[in-house]
Amino acid sequence: MSWKDEEKYLRWLDAPLGIVPAEKESAYWAQVDAITEDAGQLLFPYVRDGRLIFVFPYCLDEQQEPYNTLDGLTLSPKDKSGPHGIGISDHALQQGDDYAMGVLLHELAHIDFDGYGHGQEFIRQFKGFLDRFNEATGRSIQDVTDWELERQLEAGDWSG
Repeated sequence: MSWKDEEKYLRWLDAPLGIVPAEKESAYWAQVDAITEDAGQLLFPYVRDGRLIFVFPYCLDEQQEPYNTLDGLTLSPKDKSGPHGIGISDHALQQGDDYAMGVLLHELAHIDFDGYGHGQEFIRQFKGFLDRFNEATGRSIQDVTDWELERQLEAGDWSG
């Protein structure tokens, strides 16, 4: 999937957020492109209405806490009204396309979720989202979320 204004979004990541995307020459970019292409039908409404503007790979060992423990992240304004970006870690990409797709779907579910965090309501909504994706595509993408780690991070324990 090609992204309009890609360089602008790379600057958006680095300046206020301190997120370090993978090097542009990295094979991770091609893998993210292939995954987003594969999920194109699902992503298209989010891209069309401006809710999703960028999907990028990042290397865990180059990130500060808590980003150095997360296989995926959703970047959004506090009020969730503006555009979102989704990051997929090198670790997730190394696990294979199905695993990385599970991460992408988890992060995409955050864009639709009205709240923050990973409470029971989010989990229910995410699993329904995952089921709908699998049914529509004939895939069998699994929930790859480490729910215990998510709870620790939400409680402020970044030690993983």
